[in-house]
Amino acid sequence: MVDAEQEETIIRHYFSLNYDYNTILSFLKRNHGINISKRTLLNRLSEYQLHRRHRNVEEIVRECISTELDGSGSLLGYRSMWRILHSKYGVNVPRSVVQVLLAELDPVGTQQRKAHRLKRRQYSSPGPNYCWHSDGYDKLKPYGFPVDSCIDGYSRRIIWLKLTKSNNNPHIIASFFLESIKELQACPALLRQCSVSFGETITIHYPVWVLIVMAHRIQMNG
Repeated sequence: MVDAEQEETIIRHYFSLNYDYNTILSFLKRNHGINISKRTLLNRLSEYQLHRRHRNVEEIVRECISTELDGSGSLLGYRSMWRILHSKYGVNVPRSVVQVLLAELDPVGTQQRKAHRLKRRQYSSPGPNYCWHSDGYDKLKPYGFPVDSCIDGYSRRIIWLKLTKSNNNPHIIASFFLESIKELQACPALLRQCSVSFGETITIHYPVWVLIVMAHRIQMNG
């Protein structure tokens, strides 16, 4: 049997994890044998002085932008930041809102971008074949010449530079990767690939690449 003090501790715990009221009631009944109504739960929360804070969209966007500015998104303009908010956080707001908030939260960076005077970031890599960087070049695509390339982040060695039918087909990119590891007898721990669609860089770890290569082999042999 759960006493009043234990019940308060349990309810506070689930409330702190941001579960909705129905989920909290379900956990209380299933995990602790506490069977109370929603009205009783609301009364308990009022007694414990626990209140939900209803956040507006602008506050959520501001928090997401601040998180990105503290990390790899510190050099992003408002268009790229808008795409990040949509793809990474599921936040859909007009670009104008992102532009205003980004100028407010990062005034120095905004002025530098306007003046085309961006601060270069420091890049470091532990050694050869630790991280390969892959990207496509689309400027010649309208003329039928899509290009895909990859370099080693440590040595700047060109791993591949290919003129291909499509640099958006993952099977083609996987074939370049497979050919390169066969030729070099080496495989990177990480592959960083630029995603034009989402305006961000995707890091793929070695085990995932193994699955991609296996899927490519099955596709080609099937």
